[in-house]
Amino acid sequence: MEERLKQTGNIPLGSVILGRINCFFFGILFFGVFLSVYTKISPEKFEIIIQILKNKGFYQEVTIEQFKLSLIVYMISSCIFFISGLGLLLKKEWGRILTLIFGFIIVIFTLLSVLAQPAFIKQAIVFTIYPGILIFYFTNKKVEKFFKILKKK
Repeated sequence: MEERLKQTGNIPLGSVILGRINCFFFGILFFGVFLSVYTKISPEKFEIIIQILKNKGFYQEVTIEQFKLSLIVYMISSCIFFISGLGLLLKKEWGRILTLIFGFIIVIFTLLSVLAQPAFIKQAIVFTIYPGILIFYFTNKKVEKFFKILKKK
């Protein structure tokens, strides 16, 4: 198998799928959405959002400045997803490592947020599913071996 990988460099299908999700969905699409909200949010629109969140039971007291700061953090996260996805699609070991590190960071911060706000446990479960898939897949020995073989070229 190792010789075949050296000859063809065929990327595992899971790496292609997850790389595209990282790059295009969580990277480009989410960045565009967050940037759009950041540039178009007004105090009036912010109050409407807060009221909707209150009605759905997801309310936490936050100012418009804090909300905008969180959008900046999400845009930075989108950039990291884009870069890691691009690295995966380009068959780079650094893309796999960045994906793993970022996946672990997301899980850790999600767990810390649950400790700070136990009411958010349901959302935390949802927020850890995708990073969990990334961690599980990219620590698989065959996938790890694929990226390490290409790194030696």
